[in-house]
Amino acid sequence: MIKQKFLFAVAVVMTLLGFTACESEFSPNAEWQELPSVYCLLDQDDDTTFVRLQRCYLGDGNLYEYGRIADSIYYPDGVMEVLIRVWRNASDMTVSGATPLYEMNFTRELRDKVDGNFASGPQPIYCHRNMPGELDSAYTYQLIVRRVSDGATVATATTRLLGDPSATYGWLKTPSPVGGNGRVTFNMMSGSCVIRWIPLDRGRLYQPRVRFYYRYRFAPDSLRYLDIACQSVKATSQQSLELNTSVYKEYYLGEIAKALRSDTNHKMFVDTVAIIMDVANESLNAYIAITTAVERQNYQMYNNITGGVGLFAARRTHLMEKVLSDKGDQTTGMHTLLENLNVGFQQNDLK
Repeated sequence: MIKQKFLFAVAVVMTLLGFTACESEFSPNAEWQELPSVYCLLDQDDDTTFVRLQRCYLGDGNLYEYGRIADSIYYPDGVMEVLIRVWRNASDMTVSGATPLYEMNFTRELRDKVDGNFASGPQPIYCHRNMPGELDSAYTYQLIVRRVSDGATVATATTRLLGDPSATYGWLKTPSPVGGNGRVTFNMMSGSCVIRWIPLDRGRLYQPRVRFYYRYRFAPDSLRYLDIACQSVKATSQQSLELNTSVYKEYYLGEIAKALRSDTNHKMFVDTVAIIMDVANESLNAYIAITTAVERQNYQMYNNITGGVGLFAARRTHLMEKVLSDKGDQTTGMHTLLENLNVGFQQNDLK
């Protein structure tokens, strides 16, 4: 759930937020104004950058009825163009006549959207295939949406990428990134396993998870896994040398039991797990915090798009390191703990 909230926050709620913003921006008696809804997340580990561009609308009666019509929420082909200008720093953007280092141009493609409250079927999305070196944490990125007919800019925003892990030490804290012995094992007193990592530049929200691997006894070459979300952490200072969170034995084993309860296959233990980290910059953190608030009816939508509504932010979603899991046969060892779950793990097959 945490991963979905983090990875797909834009895809899930942006049409609803765009709809809400339109309702608050427009008045039936006001002069009409063009207000685009723009969403884009930059991740230097992605092979493609996507921009979701829609237009806000206003009508009489039930506004959801308009939202089911694609023409209400999307610009026709050829009306708008999307690009990202890459600058050495933010100051260069303010210099008259300054030239960006390069531009990232986007093509309009049609992608299927699942059924929901808004129009489904083939929907336009703007795509750019990332080239090596285009997404550099040292640079400033300026998103631009402009009208094709006259070249006028209708929406802009800027962001910077998250920093890169240390080339020497990586991002997991060494020499003991997990537990007390470098393995995923649970403290006998507290029942917890601590996960430690080195914060990234401009990283604000960290959402770690543990990927638990297992195999079927009669299909040993088929590696399977399930992800166990850990408590997220918000960085309070970029000077922090270490951040950490804990996953507790009861929760960890409970998630495994819940996921495998209806799976009757004979299972085999794998002595390796993966620590996966999703990281958001400050803008994406603010967006997530607002859209997941309990009281939503009166909230002020987060917006960092000049001339429109939406979000231009950065994230990292491909950080993963494999570490060993405790494979002891003692009472507190993972072999015994898994067997006691009664979901198909057997002591003599735990290798």
